[in-house]
Amino acid sequence: MVEVRLEGVGKSYDGVTDAIPDLNLLCPRGEMLALLGPSGCGKSSTLKMIAGIEPVSRGAIYFEGIDVSRRDTAERNVAMVFEDYALYPHLSVYENIAFPLRIRSMLRSEVSAQVDRVLDLLDLHGLRDASVRKLSGGAQQRVSIGRALVREPSLVMFDEPLSHLDADQKVQLRTEIKRLQTTSRLTSVLVTHDQNEAISMADRIAVMDKGVLQQVDTPAKVYDEPANLFVAGFIGEPPMNVLSARVLREQDDLFVVFHGRLRLPVPASLRAALAAYLEGPPIVVGVRPEHVSLGQQGGEAPVLGARLARREPCGDRDVLVADTPLGKVVAEVPGPTDLMPGEQLWLRLDPAHLHFFNAQTSANVLAETA
Repeated sequence: MVEVRLEGVGKSYDGVTDAIPDLNLLCPRGEMLALLGPSGCGKSSTLKMIAGIEPVSRGAIYFEGIDVSRRDTAERNVAMVFEDYALYPHLSVYENIAFPLRIRSMLRSEVSAQVDRVLDLLDLHGLRDASVRKLSGGAQQRVSIGRALVREPSLVMFDEPLSHLDADQKVQLRTEIKRLQTTSRLTSVLVTHDQNEAISMADRIAVMDKGVLQQVDTPAKVYDEPANLFVAGFIGEPPMNVLSARVLREQDDLFVVFHGRLRLPVPASLRAALAAYLEGPPIVVGVRPEHVSLGQQGGEAPVLGARLARREPCGDRDVLVADTPLGKVVAEVPGPTDLMPGEQLWLRLDPAHLHFFNAQTSANVLAETA
């Protein structure tokens, strides 16, 4: 296990344009760090630089405080697990896992002991002598992981490891990788564009966009306390609703007002942070669909008039896409409902679960005042 630290790491492929301008990142010993973001955000370039597959253009990468920026992959003792399994189809499960040890000319007894350890770890003993070409995609990826682990690497890099699997296999292997990470406490880096993979497997998530680190935190905090509008919109399915608003004071209370059509009280914990927006820059309010519910006109809770554009049944939940004077608003409510497109709705936004962002900088208001 190693601690991995990136300091001022930059990457340019043409010597002019920065794919990654200035990346500072820490992966503590024994943790899985997920690099999450859309295509082209720089996550794969970051993984390749950590692994030594590509050189850094500037800055340094440290393993346990030692600069490894100029060392090749073999010297870093890094193992890779790719989205395609890259197994030898003519070999058995045992022989595929043993292959990295055999090319080192290890004693047969040592090879057997190492492979048996990995077979136990990944619950593959029942498939020991099976041909890999007859295995399911999930089982083949477990063999690929076993081959990476058998030589006891300091760091394991997972590059979109579940992309080729069907839905059931993804769920099973996510659970397997998380169990493996928890029991072995390997230091590992996961590259993925799938937030479900990152949230379910990683100890911490580094969200990237256009080569720039947007937020690094636990899955819960990235979801509940997004650092900016990009993170707020990228994490969560359906995405967070984003609405323009202004801050208004009445006596000792603060309210957010949405184009004069809806007024919600500001929670006491946020009043100090939002007071600066009474005369300051415009504000954007975010609310996740699960915190938008169906209300009643004339009730105690403020509601927003809407017309249903689309209903998406999702098991015991319905996703409602509604047209409002503020734009489209998505609600996730208990289902199934019998609502039909075109029906009048009244939507309630939970004041206790609002997120506030600076409209000019996109930063979370609480992060700005921290």
